[in-house]
Amino acid sequence: MNKLEILRKDIDKTDAQLIHLLGKRFALTKKVGQFKANNATGSIDVEREKAVLAKWEKLAIKNGVDEILAQKIARLIIDSVVENHDRLKELE
Repeated sequence: MNKLEILRKDIDKTDAQLIHLLGKRFALTKKVGQFKANNATGSIDVEREKAVLAKWEKLAIKNGVDEILAQKIARLIIDSVVENHDRLKELE
């Protein structure tokens, strides 16, 4: 196996870890959505979103990741979570 193949194999492992962690995060946010649906709480929490985006920015800077990219990823995740919460409310 050459150097490029080794690097790509490491990238593939990292991708699998990212997807695993996203699955874990979405399982947790599903529980939050169920709580919100059962307690007539809104799907959107502006203050929580601001806090999450700020946290992602700090983590990105700390870990050498472009903070704009991190913000875009966090925004995409948040939007998906809100959509999932809205779907859960429709099922109630």
